[in-house]
Amino acid sequence: MTSVAEPTEKIGKVQVTQKSTAVEIGKVSSTGGGSTIAVLDSDDGVVEFFPPEPPPFSGARLEVDSFGKLLAFDVNDVEVRLRWCPPGEFKMGSPEDEPGRFSNEGPQVDVTIEEGFWMMETPVTQALYEAVTGENSSRFRSPDRPVERVNWKETMSFLEKLNARIPGAGDNNDQRRDGADHHGVHRRFI
Repeated sequence: MTSVAEPTEKIGKVQVTQKSTAVEIGKVSSTGGGSTIAVLDSDDGVVEFFPPEPPPFSGARLEVDSFGKLLAFDVNDVEVRLRWCPPGEFKMGSPEDEPGRFSNEGPQVDVTIEEGFWMMETPVTQALYEAVTGENSSRFRSPDRPVERVNWKETMSFLEKLNARIPGAGDNNDQRRDGADHHGVHRRFI
């Protein structure tokens, strides 16, 4: 468990220094040895650090890039990449005065996402669909192309099989907070 101490003073700038195999965080200093990796500056004098988040299951890789959180794992040597969609609010629909707007693109409505969720970064490829189901009924065949010619029942079966391969995907997630069973898998990973 990581403990976080309350700051004793607001220092505004923090220096991150590499010393051998350790990283040291402290006040900006020209002495003390090591290689400066970064200097973080804060307008309000407070710089917060959060411990790295562990991947949600064994074999997964959790990264952060310029687009946000990325969760990657392999299914039969096919990489699956998921993006974290955080809770928040946005306007859905096109403004009435937007040039080129079609009549079915409005009215604008406020949308609230109350719980974050993971969503695949790309459409399901034929390689992934075949790795999970052992089948591929696509007409335009190529491992990197999206799977096609799949009906709703086959899609739900794919999601159940995919989540069955993910350690912990069904644990405590079969019952939502409202107590209703939402048939598993597809609500956790989309």
